[in-house]
Amino acid sequence: MPHSDHSPSPPRDHFPDLPVFPDNVPTAPLLRISLQKLLDRDEEEQNRCWQACRELGFFYLDVRNSNTHSNSDSNNTTNTSAVDGDALLQDVDRLFEVMRGFYDLDVSEKIKYDFKDQGSYFGYKGYGEGYVDKKGTKDRNEFYNVLFPAPDQLKRYYFIY
Repeated sequence: MPHSDHSPSPPRDHFPDLPVFPDNVPTAPLLRISLQKLLDRDEEEQNRCWQACRELGFFYLDVRNSNTHSNSDSNNTTNTSAVDGDALLQDVDRLFEVMRGFYDLDVSEKIKYDFKDQGSYFGYKGYGEGYVDKKGTKDRNEFYNVLFPAPDQLKRYYFIY
């Protein structure tokens, strides 16, 4: 299902490991905004971005195929911004691999990096640490917000951060 007429969903073969999304499940409209078009000062893309911010509160930022961009301002000064979206996506892929290593650790190791008692939002938060509603239903997710010190499993990847 496309997210909008301007940004169709990627072909199914981009995600061979994921099951087909069912047609009978309601979805939210999410706009995919092109970073390259924003850098090129594409007025239609700027308007779509503004609309997404106002009406939806969020959007997907498509960094694929973004590259070095130059434009001139009203003083005829050329501004160059270097954005290598494909390299950024490669870094993201590496971060997913890093975090896979962290989440494969035993819970007893992960909780060593739970810093909530120090009043910190960083570090590890395990399953059931938060509530999802007023009835007190506990969440079913875990996350790790990057903070140093970090588990040995992550230290070899400091260069990514």
